[in-house]
Amino acid sequence: MRSWVVLAVVASSLVRPGAADAFEQRTGTFSFGLQGHASGMLSGQGDFEAFEVRNGLDGVGAGLSIRFRLSIDRASAIGISFEASDYQRSLGDGEIAPFESAASDTADKIHATIVTAEYYRYFWRRGKDTPYLVFSAGYYRPEIRFGDIATSFPGSNALVGAGIGAEHFFSRSVSLDLSLKFFGLIGDDGTSVASQLAVGIMFYHLGGRRSGP
Repeated sequence: MRSWVVLAVVASSLVRPGAADAFEQRTGTFSFGLQGHASGMLSGQGDFEAFEVRNGLDGVGAGLSIRFRLSIDRASAIGISFEASDYQRSLGDGEIAPFESAASDTADKIHATIVTAEYYRYFWRRGKDTPYLVFSAGYYRPEIRFGDIATSFPGSNALVGAGIGAEHFFSRSVSLDLSLKFFGLIGDDGTSVASQLAVGIMFYHLGGRRSGP
């Protein structure tokens, strides 16, 4: 009888989720993912002013992000992201102010290539639903596009950002990631403020070493 009890305990330890099967990631766990996002210019300076979001979704553009992360402990991770974001020209009431700026008057969108280094701080990592804070710093390269006619390159500049997000884990290796971020785009005419709402899938490579008890 005692041997059956021992076997039952061993079997239950293999199938029952415990500390070893919790959703927090081990130190050194690598993850990557693909996200789609909506971007909007909340406050534009210089040529970016014509791309501010107005009248609901007027001015909102779409983009894609590729993200790589590395867990440095069970509550933190560092990462790098490569993004392509579009900011559509906001027509407002349909009128375009004449000749104040060549880019502002005739361009139809800004296409920005963005590269950022990131720090993530997670909360309640052991559960399937994990909120987090994220802080970013990097650079962006805007292209002001005039339809199919021409493209202006104002030059690359620095950016900083911060946001909130949450992951829902379908398993220890796959999660749905949702985030809302705000960026300060530093430029010669001042700092423009942009927002980004992103959703996508993250894939975790279960490895590394466990940190803490």
